[in-house]
Formats: sequence, structure tokens, C-alpha cells
Amino acid sequence: MVIGGATVVTDGAAEAVDPMLAAAQDVIPRTIFRTGSRTEGALTDPSGVSFRSSVSSSADGQQIVSDSEVEVSSAVRSPMSKQLREHEVLARRLAGDWRQVVILERLARGGGGARWFFATSLETLEQVFDLFRGGSSVSFYFSRYLHVRVDQEESRQDIFDEVIQYGEVVLGYPSRDDLEFEMVIISGPSELTESLMHHPEGALAIWGQWPPRENDGHDVITIDLVDADGVLRSHPH
Repeated sequence: MVIGGATVVTDGAAEAVDPMLAAAQDVIPRTIFRTGSRTEGALTDPSGVSFRSSVSSSADGQQIVSDSEVEVSSAVRSPMSKQLREHEVLARRLAGDWRQVVILERLARGGGGARWFFATSLETLEQVFDLFRGGSSVSFYFSRYLHVRVDQEESRQDIFDEVIQYGEVVLGYPSRDDLEFEMVIISGPSELTESLMHHPEGALAIWGQWPPRENDGHDVITIDLVDADGVLRSHPH
């Protein structure tokens, strides 16, 4: 895989195709319904891509698209995703040694709103790229600030030690079924005890202090994203 001119491999070998993605290709609909128009060559898919060669049915509003048209639409990327795929510093870091990364998306004009993602491969990270919102500031935490360990007795003691020392801690549990996960702010040992009661040991846990918006080019990389129109603007985060 080439990103920003750098060829990326994981653990010394090219990455295998995710069977879930392969299965998804088999269920991409070839028929898209639209209402309010019978104009030929004016189909627009849910992502806003216009298929000029498609034709509307005057009977039921269907438009049939070919396999080649579906392949083109699935390859369309948002300006934010393209920006990250072409970012030289991020590309160099991804071409190096890494096993996992925690991503914090600080939403533009979101009143402090944020979203969290977790990726363990280039393939899943590229899927995260496609989920970012325009104008956000995204930080990739490869190490430092956040702990990523299996939730067990020893790690729980470390979480308690941290919440006692600092008064609060952010804690979350990424899922294999969802790229995005929730991080909650825990204040004090009693609140931590109650939170842990709802999470049996054995799952992967991520915790630490709320991480700063830093950018050292290696342990943490922070990138301000363009807006949906491809223009980079200054936003409060």
C-alpha cells in the first residue's frame, strides 16, 4: 500500500485482504432508487457521486448501475481522507514500526465534542480516515499518554493508582465490531469501582489522562483537517 509516496507493510509482510471487506463487496446494491425525477443520466448515490451513464426508469424510479460504476463510487474519498493519505509525516510514521494507535478527533465548532477511534492495522486506520468530519483536529497517539492493555487485576490496580494520583482518568473499551469507541471521564476511586463492575476482566482497555494536542512527528501526530470543500480553515476545537 502506498500512502504519500511511502510503501506500508505490517510485520514485514503485505497485509491480507479483510474477509469482511471482501464480503461487503458482494452485497453492494446494483439498484438505487430515487424519487422526484425521471431525468436520464442524473443519478446521485448516497455519498453525492453522480453516475452520468445511468438511466432512470420512468415506471418505478429505479436506476441500474453497472459493476464498474459501483467500483468507481466505492473508491471516492472525502477531502479529509485524501489529505491524511497524502500527509508525508503520517505516511513516514505508518511506514515504520507500530502495532496500534488511538485516535482522538476534536470536532470543529463542537463545543469540546470529540470522538475516539482505535486501529491495529493500516487497513482499519484507512477506514477511520473515511469517518472523520471536516474541520476536525485529529491526533494519532502511537505511544505516551494513553495505556492500552488487557483489563485484568494488575492493570486495574494501575488505573486506581492513576485516578488516586490525578483525581480523574479517561477510560474506554474498544470493540472489534466498531472502529469508534466511547471514552468516559472517571472522577475518583468510587466512580471507577462502579464503572469497572460493568466491564468483566479480559477485554482490551484504554486509559490515561486526557491527552494533549501535541505533534512530535512520532509518538503523537496532530493534523488539522480541511473542511468538506477541501479548504483548510481555522476552527475552535
